[in-house]
Amino acid sequence: MARVELRRRLGALLVLGVLTGVVAGLVGGTAGLLRRTATAPARLERASSLADLQVSFAPDSALAGRVLAAVPGVVVSSTLQAMVGRVEGHAADGRGVIYLGALGPAPIAGLTGSSASGLPSTSTLTPTPPGSAPAHAPVVIRGRPVVATAPDEAVLHERTAAALGVRPGDRLTLRMLTRADYLRFDTGIGIPHGPLVTLTVTGLTRMAGPGATQTPLWLSAGATTRVRPVGLSVRMWLRESPPFAAVDQALAAVAASLPPELGADEFPPLLVHRPATEPDTRVAASRQVLVAGLLVFAVVVGLAGLVVAGQAFARHHAATAHDQHVEEVLGLPGVGRVAARVLAAGPAALLAGLLGAAGPAIGGLLEPLGALASLEPHPGYAPSLAASAITGLAATAATLILTAATATRASRHGFDSPSSAANPAGATGATGAASAADPVAAAGAASAAGSVADSGAASARRPRVGAASFDVSVPRTATRRPVRALASRCPVWLWVGVVFALGPAGSLPGTPATSASPSGRGARRPALAGAALAVTGLVAATTIAGGIDQLVANPERYGWRGADLQVVDVHPEVEARLRADPHVAEVRVLAQSTVLAGQDCGTPRTEPRHAAASAPTAASAPTAASAPDATPSSASASTPTPTPATALASASASASAAARAGGTCRELTAYSFDAPATGPAAPKRAAANRIGWTMLAGHEPRRAGEIALGLRTADDLGLGVGDVVIVAARSGEPHRLTVVGTGIGPVLGDDRLGDSVLLPAAGFTDLARTSPWRSALVAVASGVSTRAAAASLGDLELGLRAPPAEVANLAGIGRLPHLLGAALAMLALAAVAHVVLAAGRDRREEFTILRALGFSCVQTAAVAVTMSCALAFLAVLLGIPLGLGVGRLVWWEIATATGIATDPAFPAGTLTILPIAALAASALLALVARRADVRLHTLAPGREE
Repeated sequence: MARVELRRRLGALLVLGVLTGVVAGLVGGTAGLLRRTATAPARLERASSLADLQVSFAPDSALAGRVLAAVPGVVVSSTLQAMVGRVEGHAADGRGVIYLGALGPAPIAGLTGSSASGLPSTSTLTPTPPGSAPAHAPVVIRGRPVVATAPDEAVLHERTAAALGVRPGDRLTLRMLTRADYLRFDTGIGIPHGPLVTLTVTGLTRMAGPGATQTPLWLSAGATTRVRPVGLSVRMWLRESPPFAAVDQALAAVAASLPPELGADEFPPLLVHRPATEPDTRVAASRQVLVAGLLVFAVVVGLAGLVVAGQAFARHHAATAHDQHVEEVLGLPGVGRVAARVLAAGPAALLAGLLGAAGPAIGGLLEPLGALASLEPHPGYAPSLAASAITGLAATAATLILTAATATRASRHGFDSPSSAANPAGATGATGAASAADPVAAAGAASAAGSVADSGAASARRPRVGAASFDVSVPRTATRRPVRALASRCPVWLWVGVVFALGPAGSLPGTPATSASPSGRGARRPALAGAALAVTGLVAATTIAGGIDQLVANPERYGWRGADLQVVDVHPEVEARLRADPHVAEVRVLAQSTVLAGQDCGTPRTEPRHAAASAPTAASAPTAASAPDATPSSASASTPTPTPATALASASASASAAARAGGTCRELTAYSFDAPATGPAAPKRAAANRIGWTMLAGHEPRRAGEIALGLRTADDLGLGVGDVVIVAARSGEPHRLTVVGTGIGPVLGDDRLGDSVLLPAAGFTDLARTSPWRSALVAVASGVSTRAAAASLGDLELGLRAPPAEVANLAGIGRLPHLLGAALAMLALAAVAHVVLAAGRDRREEFTILRALGFSCVQTAAVAVTMSCALAFLAVLLGIPLGLGVGRLVWWEIATATGIATDPAFPAGTLTILPIAALAASALLALVARRADVRLHTLAPGREE
């Protein structure tokens, strides 16, 4: 029997195998892409060999030795020199002066003289044991790494290279900063006093951790000896369980013993990073969107494909139900009949397995999507053999399982005895008697019996053959009175079409459900559920895409309210120049520092700037610009010489430990707008204060004792408008501030979006942990382009208004949500088409009865269109609210992770077009499916019968 089945139906079986294999390949390829996308950040961290602890400080090699000796649990370490240079001859549009931070290997032997590296002549560094330190270096993706002994080679991060227009092999000229230049950023540098260095860029790199944005340039050891460092950075790899509490105490003790450095009030003496344990949250939102989108796509494609394949297998074996009946009569048991079909499906299962395995292999050509593509450490073709093997086996097993299941169903339900088919349950009286003799007569008798006008009246309305006003009355037992009243006023084709769509086969009033259509409503439910699921995914994807588009298109949603560009390191002369510039409409100066805030910050503290900073902020360590969307700033990864120690060092370490242990005392970036100028000389436009935070609740703080929180800060601290937060003052006394608003401010530097606070100008200096940095937010005049205004200020360090890294990552997703929505729309259309075709096939006999009773071709087509539209409308009706709910939930998660407003975009266009498109497509499908029924003129003798 298997050989006969294979010989007779090989082509159909191979088509089924191709269908199953393609679906499995799509799911497997999507799963492989999802895995590569989701793991890209972690794999880049491993490839970069991120350190557990990184401590940056002034260029003092003796201090490097003290830090290494003080930190417990150090397995290996690496010491690097930090440098800053002003780029010469590579000006990006609107960026003005550009500074780059650089790193390079520090000497580990005795140093002679101060001209080699800028370190004291008596300083020495303890060498790291050879071969014991991880290969901590950027991952080169284009070009080649530097030669260690080369005197003029460097590699550059790819984002910075794109901003500067630099390619491998190009020459990059830098005017290096001295330590004194580095400490004068807040008052202006002018021309740096370091040497002019020309480097050959040998390769482009990718790197995880803060080095990607703070120090995008990596110098060879030979080139490092030509440059005076502005700081040192010691990177340490600790034991498996880093003793961070002990590390905090040790670093606080070192910081407390350091003397002050003149002009270094803006910096803490030790700047501490934990790269391996402090993941970059800027990619969290985009990663969440991409993973969720790919997961939804894989699930929807898998479920819809499974439904379609299952229906196709069911139709295939339903067509062979008579053969199984013959085999049963000949004595072949049910297990044998099913086994014969499974054996015959062997070639189809093999083909499905091959196609399924090809999916992940082809998917290896795809790199991570969106912004995560820039975090892929190994770009290029990366197939997953394990995923190919699993997908191939799954496709083979699915083919055999579907074959067995549908063949078993056809064996049990695909055929019945003639007697049971002729006299189904519920058929009584003359209808049942007539059905045994003549099915057509039985159908006519059933229809006549069902055309009862009311429960108390048995008079049947005889139709006028071919009349458009033909009506079918509804039995009392079928519907309630309001529905009957509505049905009596509707055209008969509308009512019958709705009944055909929602009822089981044989639901024409008075018509028995025969075994000729065994599937009926139950067989349509999976396809209808698949269509509703596809519509759900479509609406959800459109909602998420609308939220991203709304965020990127509206700068106020990421904190840039009213401002067009930023000027870094503003002193009074620069401020006066900005206010006098005719291209500028408004200037608002912003002070920036850090504060300790939270409900656990009640312990009195003294001078904060003597502590070891527990987290990097733009205020404590300004960063070098490395991307077009990064705000350029003015430092490398190191910090200046420490100041005298006090008891605050241990208090700060305790606060950091409490925060990691679940406390709410956190070091936060703090901003404060200068009070508007007053008096006759004050600019008239300054009082408008167009520039400011985007407040989502409450208002900006106006007087001492008030504070506004960023959205992420408010969420982390669990505070809202009207609550009280404790801020540790510089004097050591805790201040209780009232939260008067929550909102979003512009990201100036390397902060996280929404992870900041806004304080009033009064008392800001008393609360700030370090001397504030000052920047200016500028709104250009009406009719003046931002580029023209930036060109007029080209000798200053500028930053054009640009989305922060979190928003840029979301924007980098591109049209993925729309492409996902388009794919889901195609799946929804395919599922609706299957429902319509299956319903039309199940209702074939009832359409024949309607034609026999006098329905015209137009009326039967109207019934088919109504039935199809009702099914499509039901799928849309179920999918739209579910899609809105899923989309809003996913967007809430994305917005919370990003630190922006959680209100979603409403996809009004999609919700308007979707029902219309669904009804139009379903009507067209119904008309195509009913073309053959238009030719049923041969049924005229059936009318008489």
